[in-house]
Amino acid sequence: MKIGFVLTSGLMGGYQTQFCRQANLFSKKYEVYISFYDNSRLDPIVLSMISEKVLRVPLARLVEKCDIIQTDGTIPKKDKKKLFKKKWDRVIEWHCSTRKIPLIDRLFKVNTPPNIISCTDFVAKTLGVKSDCQVFYGVDTDFYIPMQNVKKEFDIMIIGRMRELKNHRFFIEIAKKGNFSFLVIGGTATWSTGHVNEIENFVRSQARDGIDLVTGVIDHDEVPKYMNKARIALVVSNMEAQGFNSTEPMSCGVPAIGRRVGGVPESLQDFPELIVDYNAPAEKYVEVIKKYLDDVELRKKVRKSVE
Repeated sequence: MKIGFVLTSGLMGGYQTQFCRQANLFSKKYEVYISFYDNSRLDPIVLSMISEKVLRVPLARLVEKCDIIQTDGTIPKKDKKKLFKKKWDRVIEWHCSTRKIPLIDRLFKVNTPPNIISCTDFVAKTLGVKSDCQVFYGVDTDFYIPMQNVKKEFDIMIIGRMRELKNHRFFIEIAKKGNFSFLVIGGTATWSTGHVNEIENFVRSQARDGIDLVTGVIDHDEVPKYMNKARIALVVSNMEAQGFNSTEPMSCGVPAIGRRVGGVPESLQDFPELIVDYNAPAEKYVEVIKKYLDDVELRKKVRKSVE
């Protein structure tokens, strides 16, 4: 069995990371290939995640070799027609974003393969498709673990690239109004080497020496260690298709308080008390954070929920 994974780009992001992990997992038993449509934007960290067993090849080669092909649902139509026609029934589209599918394609599946997977109910409903099944954003519970030997140094944390979408400015507002110490994991995307964007500059300007920490882009293996230093994780994004930024901290035993947007409520469905309405002000987050900041039992429950 030969399996291929096709990504639109190799930018650092949730579904890129997930695809690499899936490819690595399947490479333990099968022959696995991976291709990128846009080779001009490949994040070094994403590339470093790919196991040596996973062979990176041109797209045409991947289609020729593989028995099953999984894409991220954004393959250009002309490429679908040209390359995938003979293996159309073996192509799986895994939709992890809310990019629109034209009505004609949804109704007649003209450019949509017969096998569709979505990461959340929210994505399937937004795209207007009936997915064959759901594959939620997976978490390696052997990698993201509670670490008893790591001291809790920060009240709240946020993880993700420095983008407007992640709403770091609102995170800082919450930290200031609650007088919380904060941890920010991530920085400007590494493919734009030598550049630090406005958001990262702002966040760093708000960090207090010896109290708060902005890690910048760090190696993937370091992430769980930093997560374990926080008491509460916040997901205050303007949009999240999946809400994976809550599941990884929870796997580390760090409760996540999430905004009611996109797939976040689905990732926090076992803990409705940790979901804050979309338009709620910073003060509401402060209230919820203070209520659960030192709840040791909740830390155990969120870990168990992810397991």
